[in-house]
Amino acid sequence: MLTSKYAFEFIIFLQLLFVSVILAGGRELMKVGMASIDITPKESIMLVGYAARTEPSSGVVHPIYARAIAFEDQTGQRNVLITADLVGFSRNLSDEISLQVEKEFNIPRACLIFSASHTHTAPLLNCLKLQMYVLTGTQQKTIDEYTQFLKESLLQVIRLAINDLAPANLTFGSGQAEIGINRRAFTSRGVIIGINPDGPVDTQVPVLAISDTNQQLSGVLFGFACHGTTLGGSDYYQVCGDYMGFAREYLELSQKNIVTFFTPGCSADINPYPRGTLHLARLHGLRLAGAVASVLRPEMLTVDGPIRCLLKTVELPFSKIPSTSEFKERLKDENLHVQRHARYFLDLLEKEKAIPKTYSYPIQVWQFGRDLTMVVLGGEVVVDYALRLKRELKNHHVWMIANANDDCGYIGSARTLYEGGYEADNSTIYYFLPSRWDFQVEEIIISTVKEMVASVDSL
Repeated sequence: MLTSKYAFEFIIFLQLLFVSVILAGGRELMKVGMASIDITPKESIMLVGYAARTEPSSGVVHPIYARAIAFEDQTGQRNVLITADLVGFSRNLSDEISLQVEKEFNIPRACLIFSASHTHTAPLLNCLKLQMYVLTGTQQKTIDEYTQFLKESLLQVIRLAINDLAPANLTFGSGQAEIGINRRAFTSRGVIIGINPDGPVDTQVPVLAISDTNQQLSGVLFGFACHGTTLGGSDYYQVCGDYMGFAREYLELSQKNIVTFFTPGCSADINPYPRGTLHLARLHGLRLAGAVASVLRPEMLTVDGPIRCLLKTVELPFSKIPSTSEFKERLKDENLHVQRHARYFLDLLEKEKAIPKTYSYPIQVWQFGRDLTMVVLGGEVVVDYALRLKRELKNHHVWMIANANDDCGYIGSARTLYEGGYEADNSTIYYFLPSRWDFQVEEIIISTVKEMVASVDSL
């Protein structure tokens, strides 16, 4: 049973959610289309998110979804934001779907965002983190079949959203939620994953409301910066959207004719607090839904077109690449994952004779008129990037989206790389990166984002 505090929050957000968003008159509206497809696996499947898991899933808490919002601005340009209850989108997957969408609808790659909620209770795909697991033939077959089903579902949900395009009004606002806590705890053994109440967090909850021409709320896109790790790894084997999925569920239960969408922020070093049970996942979802509902008021900022889009890849340098002898020495490590990582790069060296010294990293910017700027980064990005960009782009309403387009590992800031810890060092083993990032990566990413924003500002 919910405590009286959270029951009160629930009643408040139910009341606020029914507030209609007032349409602006005397202007041509953008068009918006929305669609949702259930992507819940129909059979037991390995879950991704924790290397400690050794068995396939044992059930489903609630359905998981792939969803899409299609935008058509006043110039006729179309953009599509795809969200899904996945731990991430691999570069191969997002590029494969993009090629098909461009072929069918003439929508360029820069006009597509693939955003994974980053729930750690999602199905394992054959294009994502597969090296982490030892699989049986049957498990591999299930993963292959599910991945193909997912690809077909992603294409279908995009088609449905485009076919649903109709005049709509967009409004923006932001709230606050205190669900996450910085997990980089400083100990005599160095930085570990724990609890750091003094560490940085991003509490902003950006909200984009979509209203139809009858002034009724029809869709809500919202974001938040906190890992989808309320539920454990070695002790939890059920498919679930975590607190983000529950937040969407609560919002939709309160008004059945709306569709909700979630994008994660820069939350690589932020965990839900407290965590560890399904009850807590529901509770965090309720609090996030309440934060979203509190924003849905008539005085929200009107968002208009045109939509300007840029997508750029930059080369992020790795730090010192280990030598062949160093990789061979790691084959003796007690940690099986360290052994697999070493074997992977020894095989690569034998085949390619060299290990790449940089990684081609995707950065994307969407700007809605002069009203809202979405900055989209690949991988698991630490909170420092969001806090810095919101500060340095203070004349913009900045919406940070991470875990998008490419699942390329943890993206540490200069601070976290200096301090060390899982996000800076150990995570490279599980993402099969040759080494930690060089200290330059923060300045490369920040300066590129600012240049891209300046470019769209000038259009």
